[in-house]
Amino acid sequence: MTVRKFLAVAIGLTLVGGMAAGAAPRYDGPKLAWVIKSFVDKKGNPHSRLLLSIDGKLVLIERDVQEELRSMARDDFVPYQVPKKALIACYGWFAGAGDEFYVIRKANAFAVYRQMGDCSPDSGLQPWRRIKTIRE
Repeated sequence: MTVRKFLAVAIGLTLVGGMAAGAAPRYDGPKLAWVIKSFVDKKGNPHSRLLLSIDGKLVLIERDVQEELRSMARDDFVPYQVPKKALIACYGWFAGAGDEFYVIRKANAFAVYRQMGDCSPDSGLQPWRRIKTIRE
């Protein structure tokens, strides 16, 4: 991906970001919430430990993500390419690279997906991949 194409995509995503991502999917299961424990290393770099709370029960998703993660508003799902069926999502960015996470319900389980990306012309966004399945 050339720098020009990257900038065009970035500008396009910024413009699309103002559009609503659609209504949240109908969901009446356990209450979900991200629990993000952020810290700074000796060099001053931000890190986060990501946990998912399912009705108050904590499940470790990632031990050390090298940026400060934040919960994502539903309006931001479109520019971050989070599917409409996602129940919750979060994201982070530091030093030219970032991660996004989302959770969907699949039968009697929750599936957690991760997408990594950077601003280099050669790599850009990686495809979403399932990183964890949590059975109820």
